Amino acid sequence: MKKALASRKKEKTASGSKSVHDRFSSLFSHLITPEHVREHESRSRKTTSGKSGYLSPEGKVQCRAVKLFMDGVVEKDTAFRLDRHPVPGIPAFNNKDLDRAVCLADHLGLQVAAHCIGNGSVNAMLNSVEEARRENAQTDRKRGDKVRHRIEHIELCNSFDIPRFSRLEVIASMQALHEREPVTLWHEKIPEIEWSTAFPWKSLINSGATLVFGSDWPIVSCNCLKGIERATGRKPWKTGMPEQHLQPVQALDAFTSSAARAEYAENIKGEILPGMLADIAVLSRDLRGVETGFEDIRVLHTINGGEVVYSNGEE
Repeated sequence: MKKALASRKKEKTASGSKSVHDRFSSLFSHLITPEHVREHESRSRKTTSGKSGYLSPEGKVQCRAVKLFMDGVVEKDTAFRLDRHPVPGIPAFNNKDLDRAVCLADHLGLQVAAHCIGNGSVNAMLNSVEEARRENAQTDRKRGDKVRHRIEHIELCNSFDIPRFSRLEVIASMQALHEREPVTLWHEKIPEIEWSTAFPWKSLINSGATLVFGSDWPIVSCNCLKGIERATGRKPWKTGMPEQHLQPVQALDAFTSSAARAEYAENIKGEILPGMLADIAVLSRDLRGVETGFEDIRVLHTINGGEVVYSNGEE
């Protein structure tokens, strides 16, 4: 970090001949060191990228996104919620500064992954992406694609913002194990009137959005099977609330093919097809037909790039 700070100070006194892209690259080169990623920076088999080749990953480690924190968490009263007035530090960015950050990253072809717990943060981020789509429309036409920005967590979301994910091509990156049944401190903090659109997995899918599941590890378990079990077994918190549970294939897609799309890798992984990378987990049962009994499913083998890197010893 000291090297990064020194680099930024040096850039301020430079003649200004470097492009914004070069300045970003110079800064990030000090934050991720070669010795940390060298063995993962390339794959043994080269792949052919699609139309988004300028963003398609080649190695296992990528640095192609900008992470923004808009707020904190519900339990600590640091989530930016529309039913509460903003306070100093919440949200972390005012509308003008957020627009500038998102528009700049979008222009450079960098994804923005924005931590947004409250519905106020989700709304603000969608507004900024909409501004970036307008400002950089010519750039998008020239490169033939739009940057796939991501909103992370989305624990609260207004009903009118749900269809905007699909319209603006924003990825909903969520964590199945973050959702839990009442009554927890989370539910005590949030009025029941807001519950019906909390963690709106199915609503987002039904609106045409790309739903991606992860773990946010170490906050919750990184066991994908537990996440799929939670996503498929979810029950409404109250009578009359919409069903938000997913079908097994929808939950499986969120952890595989949709996750690959989130990193511009849908042409090389996320599905088992000829020409794809052989990144495969072999399970004891076909998840597509499983609705209960996930605790009995075992990982038999893990294959990475065509190489078996784990086997549990079963025949």
